[in-house]
Amino acid sequence: MGQTREVMRFPNAVRRSAEVQQWLDSHSGPLGDIARHWFARLREGGDDVCELMHDGCATACIGDGAFAYVGIYRAYVSIGFFHGTVLPDPEAVLEGSGRFMRHVTLKEGAEGRTRQVQALISAACLDMRQRQYRVSVRTDDLSSPEVQALIAEHLAGMHATTPEGHVHAMAIEALRHPSITLWTAWRGPALCGCGALKHLDATSGEIKSMRTRAAFLRQGVGQALLDTIIRAARDREYTQLLLETGSGEAFAAAHALYLRNGFRWCGPFSDYAATDFNVFMTKTIDGA
Repeated sequence: MGQTREVMRFPNAVRRSAEVQQWLDSHSGPLGDIARHWFARLREGGDDVCELMHDGCATACIGDGAFAYVGIYRAYVSIGFFHGTVLPDPEAVLEGSGRFMRHVTLKEGAEGRTRQVQALISAACLDMRQRQYRVSVRTDDLSSPEVQALIAEHLAGMHATTPEGHVHAMAIEALRHPSITLWTAWRGPALCGCGALKHLDATSGEIKSMRTRAAFLRQGVGQALLDTIIRAARDREYTQLLLETGSGEAFAAAHALYLRNGFRWCGPFSDYAATDFNVFMTKTIDGA
């Protein structure tokens, strides 16, 4: 692990920058294509991703905190990470020897690093959200009464918004099955939420038990959990994530979160049946 640095902040970062887009569009040829492709991936990191030009590079932030940049040079494109020394890099694709920053060099005709770069982007987004929102996400064994109470709260919420017989939320014993990994989100000692990933087959996983406590809504908790699940799916080399959730206004915020993160509507999967009370979504895992 690298050393801890303060977040580099850019209060003038905006949701979409005309200056950034003009810079990206001004570069023609293969290197311009590479830069536009990867900055688009940075933009897809969530609805809290903002951007600006800094030191001649298109820079991406979570809120005002910089996490990555794209630079175009004479013979290559650089994808840089402001906290690169703390990012997992099992295949050693990161370059650089500074105290904090690392980068990946991409050249024309060298497309073999797609999976690794996408995984680094996901990890960098999660790292910055944890720094910005002070939310930490960890795997959980469901042994604590507090986490058990959160699962009970989630089940009660689902039954309050969905008719009897149409709730597919999982109880504690079901979540303990070896095919399921549960994560919990914390801000200091406070439990903020949870989310789970169920193994379906060698290429697919299902998102389950996504819940943010009311006191922590709209504070990046759901996004941090979803980032973690997507990263785990990529590590497992899944090619798709699937989910079933409720329909109606009570689930609108959840639908919006998934849509912002590249999910799309789909039909039933596994043993689910389509009803008036549920919907289905899927996401292709790029670079898996």
